[in-house]
Amino acid sequence: MNHCPLIFLYHRIDKLKLRHKKSCQRLKIHPLALIVVHSAPGNAQKRRVIRETWGSFTGDTMRVIFLLGTTHPTQQMALQDEARLHGDLLQGNFIDDYRNLTYKHTMGLLWSSRECPEAEFVIKVDDDVFVNSPALLGFLAGTPIRDIQCTHLLSNPVIRNVNSPWYVSPEEFANATYPRYCSGCGIIYPRNVIGSLLRAVNRLKFFWIDDVFVSGIAREMAGVAINEIDNKVLQTPLAEEIASGNANDSLLDQFLYSNEVAERVLRTLWHKSQLRTLN
Repeated sequence: MNHCPLIFLYHRIDKLKLRHKKSCQRLKIHPLALIVVHSAPGNAQKRRVIRETWGSFTGDTMRVIFLLGTTHPTQQMALQDEARLHGDLLQGNFIDDYRNLTYKHTMGLLWSSRECPEAEFVIKVDDDVFVNSPALLGFLAGTPIRDIQCTHLLSNPVIRNVNSPWYVSPEEFANATYPRYCSGCGIIYPRNVIGSLLRAVNRLKFFWIDDVFVSGIAREMAGVAINEIDNKVLQTPLAEEIASGNANDSLLDQFLYSNEVAERVLRTLWHKSQLRTLN
């Protein structure tokens, strides 16, 4: 049976060409939220935008790291320079490819459990997501949260069309539908569920669609619940309306994050959210 080699991944982290940021203990911080951003080696501009906007909202309350796989030597040299400059890249020993996203996802959870257990929440996002940092931290510091928070899909059918990039064979996943799982653009993991999720992952056969595997299959085995927060996720069309001034800025106060936003929209939303925080 092909299992996710989490321990193998972790040991290799210490031998990677890139040096990741120090552990939270060594930095003497106790962040409320550790945000792990799925990024691709070539997405340097997206990482720069995050560092200049919502990712700058760091310190004792929030910490951001970017998760990457391996790439070709020329691009690797650029990543090494970026890592030396910012110290926020974490690279696994797997090829950076969409069929390896499960390795990236579990690497983030494993690293958080070993190197930043002080964080009360681990939040997985993609590098095209706008995070409303002040609203998110306020939400996390409010009512006690013990379940996974996300937007989730109910019993999504397994795609059997061989021409689809998301084709899954019956040998890979036998059931006709997936268990309830989170949309991978943004998932909030409370610290108390991470250990049970990692134990479940180590017992399961590897499956390459990461959000289905971690927040669906492994979550179900671990007996962890999902709490749907669709009303706190800013959909792309409304995000663009707010950024363009065609919708009231006060709507931002209701939302924690928005996925699949262009750089212009992301920068504008961050500026508007900062102005609202100051006011």
